[in-house]
Amino acid sequence: MKLQSLLFVSLVACAASSVNAAQPTRAEVNALLEQATNQISKKLPRNIDKETILFAIEAGDLRLKYYMQVPNISAERLKPLMDTLRVNAKNLICTTPNTRAMVGYGVIAEFVYYDHASAFIGGYSVSVKDCDGATAANQL
Repeated sequence: MKLQSLLFVSLVACAASSVNAAQPTRAEVNALLEQATNQISKKLPRNIDKETILFAIEAGDLRLKYYMQVPNISAERLKPLMDTLRVNAKNLICTTPNTRAMVGYGVIAEFVYYDHASAFIGGYSVSVKDCDGATAANQL
């Protein structure tokens, strides 16, 4: 389940490598996110690990939203793990230079989880506030 954060890293690293050293405009960041999202969407659904499937990704208005399905884990089993997943994603995003730069540009990463029947389980988001010393990522 840790690997879903690596998708964000690879997506943002791709986008960040295209951004000038100067602060990009909101429109430039959105365009890069949309471009990277379109590339990843072509390869979905995709197994992230043995328990997680990324089935959709969206970009818009400085947001990246990852839609995950965990078909072999019940909501009851996954919900207690959400805090750990959120902390792991926050730590990875906030300590990796390219992803830290992207949240610094205002990008918010959202992760939402569904069970085998496509019922919403829960989710979380990570933003620059989380990287600037906030105690927890934003709960959806």
